[in-house]
Amino acid sequence: MLNQEAGAGLFGYRPQCQGVGLTHLSFADDILVFTNGTVDSLKGVIQTMEKFANMLGLHINASKSSLYASGPGTATVCEEALSLGIAGGSLPIRYLGLPLTTKARTKLDYEPLIDKIRSRMLSWTNKTLSFAGRLQLIKSVVSNNFWISAFILPMGCLDAIESLCSAFLWSGSLNQTHKAKVKWNDLCYPKSEGGLGIRRLRDSVRVFALKLIWRLFTVSKSLWVSWIQHYLLRHSSFWDVRDDTLGSWIWRKLLKMRDMAYQFIRVEVGNGNCAFFWHDDWLRMGKLINITGATGTRYLGVPRNAKVSDAVSEGQWKIRGQRSRHYHELHHRVTWEQIRSKRAEVVWSRSVWFTQGIPRHAFLVWLAIQNRLSTGDRMRKLGILQGCVLCGERDETRDHLFFACPYSYTVWDHLASILVGRRINPDWHDMLRYIQAGTSNEMDMILIRLVFQAVVYYIWRERNTRRHQQDQQGTEQMIKTINRGIKNRISSLGYKAGHKFNGLLRRWFEVFD
Repeated sequence: MLNQEAGAGLFGYRPQCQGVGLTHLSFADDILVFTNGTVDSLKGVIQTMEKFANMLGLHINASKSSLYASGPGTATVCEEALSLGIAGGSLPIRYLGLPLTTKARTKLDYEPLIDKIRSRMLSWTNKTLSFAGRLQLIKSVVSNNFWISAFILPMGCLDAIESLCSAFLWSGSLNQTHKAKVKWNDLCYPKSEGGLGIRRLRDSVRVFALKLIWRLFTVSKSLWVSWIQHYLLRHSSFWDVRDDTLGSWIWRKLLKMRDMAYQFIRVEVGNGNCAFFWHDDWLRMGKLINITGATGTRYLGVPRNAKVSDAVSEGQWKIRGQRSRHYHELHHRVTWEQIRSKRAEVVWSRSVWFTQGIPRHAFLVWLAIQNRLSTGDRMRKLGILQGCVLCGERDETRDHLFFACPYSYTVWDHLASILVGRRINPDWHDMLRYIQAGTSNEMDMILIRLVFQAVVYYIWRERNTRRHQQDQQGTEQMIKTINRGIKNRISSLGYKAGHKFNGLLRRWFEVFD
C-alpha cells in the first residue's frame, strides 16, 4: 500500500530511493518508512496508515513511533509530527539491538556488545564450568554474534572481546588475564592443527564482509544489491568502481577488500556436465568434499557423485536449505578455510578429539600433550617448589605423573593392560605414539583413547585434591571411579542395534569386568 501511494504521489520518495522503489522496510511488527522529509509527505504517510487501519483495524501507536529527520528545514516537519503525538529523535539509536548511525562506529558504540558478552560470562551459572564448558561458551559467543555478521567491527573491539574470552577460559574470571597456559593465537587453529577450533574474530569479520561481496554477484533480487547497483555501481564493475565518498563507511570497507575477494570469484565451467561437484577442482579451491567434510553432501542436498550441472536448475543453484543455519555455516566454513592462517596438522589430534570422547577429559589431555599443565617443573620457574604428592618424588613433571609415578601407573596398567597388551609401559611418549598409531581394531582403539584420557584427567584431579589437602583416593577407588565414568559415557552414546559400535559397552565389560 505504501508503494502504491508513493507511486501515486501521496508522499515523496526519500533521496536515492525512488530508483529501486524503496518506501519502507519491515522487521516483524516494526516498520521503517522513508520519505523526502516534507510536511506533505508526513501527512501522506499518516493518511496511508489510516486507510490501512480502516481496512484491517490495526492502528499505529503514535507514542511508540519516532521521526528522524536530517538536512535543512527539519523544524517544520518535527513540529507537525509532535502535533500528531510522534516524538522526534536523532541518530545514533539502537534498533533491534543494533546501533544505527551514519558515521563509522566509535568505541562508545560497541560498549553494549562488550557489556553483553561480559554479563553472559559473569553469570552465576558459568562459575562452575569446566575448561571444556568454558570453551563451548566461548565458541557460542564467537560464532553466534549477530554484531559481527552485521558490521565490520574495528580491531580494538575484536581484541577486547578476545581478551575477555582468553581470561574467562583460563581463570573463569574476566579480570585475571595472566593465567593463560597457551597463547590465544595458538588456540585459534583447527583441532587437527593443534588448536581448539576457535575462530579468530577478525577472520569471522572478513568472512561476513566477503559474503556481502558475494551477494553482489549471486543474489540479484536482493533489495540491498539492487540499491548498490543502482546508486553506487551505476552499471560499472565492482572491481573497477572508484573508492570515493559515495556510500557508507561499510561500503568503503568492502571496496578495500576487493583484492581479497577477487580470488574467490569464479566463472561457471562450461555446461557443468563433465565436472564433478564434490571431487573436481572446478572452483580452484581444491576438492569441496575435503573442505566441507562428508556432512556437506547432506547439508546441501547434492549427491556425492553429482556433476556441477546436477546442482543447477533453470540457471539457479539447486541447493537445499539456502535459508537454513546449516547452509550458512557451511558457506562461512568454506570462506574461513580459505582466509585463515594455517599450519601443519599435528599427528596427535585424533587421539585427543574423537566423537566418543568426554570434552573435559579431551581438553586436559590437549594441555598435557603441549606440556602446559602446572606441574612442579613448570612452577619451579616461578620460584614455587612442589614434588609429587602421589608418591613423594621430588621432581614432579608431566612424564612422571603420566605414568612413571607408581600410583598413576598402577591405575593405568589395571585399566588398559588387556587392551594395550605387552606394549603397555609407564612412558608417556611411548603410550602416545601407540595411541596415535591405532594398531588395534577400531572398537578397542576407542576404548584405549577413553581410558587414556580418563586416567590423565582423574590423576590430575587427584593430584590437585591432595595438594589442597582434601580427601584422598586410593588406587582401587580411583579405578572404580574411572570404570564407572567410562560405562556412563558409553551408555550415553546410545548406539542402537545395527550400529557398528553397538557392542562397545559389551566389549568394555569383557575387558574390565
